[in-house]
Amino acid sequence: MNIVIVDGQVITRVGLRELFTEIPDIRVVVSTDDYRQADAIIKELKPQLLVIDPFFTPDFSLEDLLVLKSTHTKLKVMVISANRQPVNVIKLMGMGIKNHLSKDASKEEILTAIQHIHRDEKFLCSRTDQMLSGTIQIDAKAAASELSQREKEIIHLIAEGRSDKAIAEELYLSFHTIRTHRKNIARKLGFSLKNAAELVLLINYMNDVI
Repeated sequence: MNIVIVDGQVITRVGLRELFTEIPDIRVVVSTDDYRQADAIIKELKPQLLVIDPFFTPDFSLEDLLVLKSTHTKLKVMVISANRQPVNVIKLMGMGIKNHLSKDASKEEILTAIQHIHRDEKFLCSRTDQMLSGTIQIDAKAAASELSQREKEIIHLIAEGRSDKAIAEELYLSFHTIRTHRKNIARKLGFSLKNAAELVLLINYMNDVI
């Protein structure tokens, strides 16, 4: 697997390049601090994985990362960042980026993350996992097991920003029925479904059970 590293910190670039030499069939083809050249590098070298800190410089944003990911649809992305804002991790998950590590992640966690990426699985380091666990204080896996298939479908539609009326029309149900489903879902999950960030986190983080 060929990797491109884009990070503004030289110690991170050098450290990751050295660390990745321990993994068979892994090759860092470029390591750069020039975010503006990321698209051109990916177009030219066609790596399988982009390792990036999208929060390091104001000249690059999550929107820029989303454009990169949308342009290079086969590219996998792993974020390694010192940013500890849960909302930003939630945004990344909403973008389909399932691998997020703190810059103080252990060597073992970084190597494990690469293994998960190979299998197209989600991986969060322990620091990120602890941060997000404090954002929603529920056992989502247990809660989700109580949801009906219809309730799970409605949760996805709510997370997409659909109104109750729009959901009712799409599912050929009455408005009253949708409201009843919402009340039942809120009772099972323990929150009101008014917070879109909670829904994204629930769907994309908690063991992918919804």
